[in-house]
Amino acid sequence: MFLVGSGFLYMLKAGLVRAEYPDRAARGAFLARVDLITNSATLLLQVFVTGRFLPRFGVGLTLGIVPLVTIAGFGALAAAPALMMVAGIEVTRRVSEFAMSKPAREVLFTVAGSRARFQSKPLMDTLVYRGGDVVVAHGYEGLAAAGVGTSGLALAVLPFAAAGLGLALVLGRMHAARQHAGEKD
Repeated sequence: MFLVGSGFLYMLKAGLVRAEYPDRAARGAFLARVDLITNSATLLLQVFVTGRFLPRFGVGLTLGIVPLVTIAGFGALAAAPALMMVAGIEVTRRVSEFAMSKPAREVLFTVAGSRARFQSKPLMDTLVYRGGDVVVAHGYEGLAAAGVGTSGLALAVLPFAAAGLGLALVLGRMHAARQHAGEKD
């Protein structure tokens, strides 16, 4: 579900940055500032927040942060499509992903057996992420070719984000149940 929002943001940002900054050096400087903000905020959250948030609120709620940010961000983008909105959403989603969701996903593997862990992680990293990128790019291009504008593209992401939120909560419950069952053994 994260892939859909990321892919759409990437494609939206590429077009908007090209339109806003015709000069290649100016585009590079803008994108570098976005990455610097993202990386700095991620580092601060990982150091000061993640370790306290995850045990307190659990895997499900922590995994649900990115879908919630996506729903709010893409809803706002549909209402006010602009480069700075796209950049703000991208920074917020990436920071939430790297500082909160990724560590929570790794925690999911703590209750899985080593065989399941070693078989599923490469599958997710290759087939799901790379294959997902291809599918999302074609979906975006298809919608854009059909004349769907920025607001419509933003709204197209919302069902995927809602599904991601539901999945996060289900995975959180499953993890808690497996963890609890493991404590009884």
